[in-house]
Amino acid sequence: MGFLISMGQPLSSAGIKFDTASFLNGKLPVTNIVFNDRDDKIQFAIIADINGGNIPGILEDAREKLNKLQPPFVMSVGDLIDGYTRDSALAEKQWIQFNTQVQLLKMPFFYVSGNHDVSNDFLKQQWNKRFGRTYYNFLYKNALFLILDTEDGKTDGISKLQSDYIAAAIANHKDVRWTFVFMHRPLWSYGNEAGYEKIESALKGRNYTVFSGHHHNYLFGTKDGKKHFVLATTGGGTNGRGAKFGEFHHLTWVTLADKEPEIINISLDGLLQEDIVSTGIYPQIQALRTGKWLHANPIISANRFTRNASLILRFNNPTNTLLTVSGKMPVGQYWQCTTPEISVNVPANSTVDKLVDFESSNKNLPLDLDKLSDIECKLTGTYQLNGQAYQLDAATRLKVDWTRVIPVYKTNSVIINESVKETVITVDRPEYIEEDWDWHGKDDALLKFRLQHDKSRLYVEVLVKDDKYQLGGELHDQLQLFFQKPGEKNVSSITINPSLTSQDVVTTIQGFTSQSEWLNKNEWLLKINLPLQYITDMGRLRFNISYKDVDDVSNTKPSIIFWKPRWDVSADYPGSGSFILKQ
Repeated sequence: MGFLISMGQPLSSAGIKFDTASFLNGKLPVTNIVFNDRDDKIQFAIIADINGGNIPGILEDAREKLNKLQPPFVMSVGDLIDGYTRDSALAEKQWIQFNTQVQLLKMPFFYVSGNHDVSNDFLKQQWNKRFGRTYYNFLYKNALFLILDTEDGKTDGISKLQSDYIAAAIANHKDVRWTFVFMHRPLWSYGNEAGYEKIESALKGRNYTVFSGHHHNYLFGTKDGKKHFVLATTGGGTNGRGAKFGEFHHLTWVTLADKEPEIINISLDGLLQEDIVSTGIYPQIQALRTGKWLHANPIISANRFTRNASLILRFNNPTNTLLTVSGKMPVGQYWQCTTPEISVNVPANSTVDKLVDFESSNKNLPLDLDKLSDIECKLTGTYQLNGQAYQLDAATRLKVDWTRVIPVYKTNSVIINESVKETVITVDRPEYIEEDWDWHGKDDALLKFRLQHDKSRLYVEVLVKDDKYQLGGELHDQLQLFFQKPGEKNVSSITINPSLTSQDVVTTIQGFTSQSEWLNKNEWLLKINLPLQYITDMGRLRFNISYKDVDDVSNTKPSIIFWKPRWDVSADYPGSGSFILKQ
């Protein structure tokens, strides 16, 4: 219904003028003339994580949209550069690239530090040099804005100096309309709040809202009745499986006009409600996102060739909602699965095991377990939530191992000869990788190794193929060999750097000798031998090998590839890397 006025009276309000004499019955084609442009209204936008696997073009797109949306100012939640470097030239380049984008904004941009931005003392000094400090506060239209540094503890967290500073800012602004808190890590969700609990205590009794990032996965929830947000990404690495799973690039728009803020997420493709992923369905979303509901128990055998192999697929549902698992088992040239399709209902908070058998495709030949080691099992998990089907695939690579026989040493054979390839193990698909985002496959780094023995010594040959070697300096390529007697906890190890000078070998094994040679600029051959008495028991031993591949010395977290899972992590499984001496 139109807005009613007194007939014939000129109308002027809030910058609008009507000549009311020309309108019939005192009606105007507008609901009211109280314009939504109060002087005390607060509006701002927030960008989420930009780095941690940056996707080019997203920040630029967000910047263009911000300039069209015209918020008065823009906040952030950290990880503005890739960081993790002590290279001043590289840090300078990264800040120039980022600042070039935000300086094109037509409104102020407020910097918030993340772990990528201040991951070491050098980068923190660089931040302070550019921006004055890592934590601060400001007042705008009688609302208090608190910006925290969650990398301010001994490792990460909030230092006492910072918590005292923020608590003082809170105490000095008791009568503000609202308080907005910005941080990178969502410390309130950690078991140990790492110093944030002091700030949380100081915030009690006032109205506030908290924004964070870090996990690249959107989550909305409340704590003590206050809204808490973990934003997704604005260019940071993501699987991109959609808003339902909290994996999307977005801006967050905040408006404070009346009693409390109104918050909406602007996907770079549309608008999304603040509770698109809420704590109420987060356990189910997280179970689907991580794929940890699917686990394949390792297949362990005494021999490589066997009649059949049994695999236990374990489906773990950690939520209070029924999980449905479905899909087809893989098909291979040399083997077949006797259970071609999977359809399982996993009750709430339960685990269901499914036994599947593999056998040779040729009934006249045994099953070769080596052919199973490249199998990836992919199944679909589904939850029914809020009247919708939420489903994602999960995949697991089968872990297959058997007790390998170490042949008797032959002096005239070397690992690079085709004639001995049957005894050579190639690590082109490592079963365990630290910092796997930095390893780009077998063309980046690859290992080949072979074990031999005589009556008293073990001989190990290792061929390292690396597209780019780092041979010196504080951070460099590094090869490690691990030995363990069956049933014992103690591990003997040998650490060797490719340059192989006297100080480049670290081991506690007595009687160890080594030699190496460069076959070409990308291939390094190492030969070592050591006494059997220190590493075997009854002719048996356990062996593993790893390689730290440093491609860029400015990256302080290079990848480390392992043939088998590290023996001190949960991914380890009994019997992996087992060998027996050939008599």
